Amino acid sequence: MLAHDFENIVNKYIKRYNLIDTGNSVIVALSGGADSVALLAVLTRLGYNCTAAHCDFHLRGDESERDREFAQLTAGNMGATYREIHFDTETYRRQNGVSLEMACRELRYNWFSQLSHESGTGHPIPVA
Repeated sequence: MLAHDFENIVNKYIKRYNLIDTGNSVIVALSGGADSVALLAVLTRLGYNCTAAHCDFHLRGDESERDREFAQLTAGNMGATYREIHFDTETYRRQNGVSLEMACRELRYNWFSQLSHESGTGHPIPVA
């Protein structure tokens, strides 16, 4: 599948299900993995004003830092605004009596909601 074909498929899906109004701003959770990079790439190419939001949970040492640097560089190369946040995930997990996975989910969803409120983009659609 060519990139242009993929963009057309995504664009048709967005329009069919009325996911994003043309001209709206979009917050993209950018982990640095292939899925989030592809999403940011296609949305910026379709003309959406994207903010790339990167969460650093500090769980993987130097790998976390490399992911953060890659996310920042990727956002810049695609013309997206870049926002990042650093979490003390272990402290949050202990204080709230939740699993590590749940702590990460709650922290990122709360931040995405805050970003959405600040930017006026509406309600975020959580993606696990």
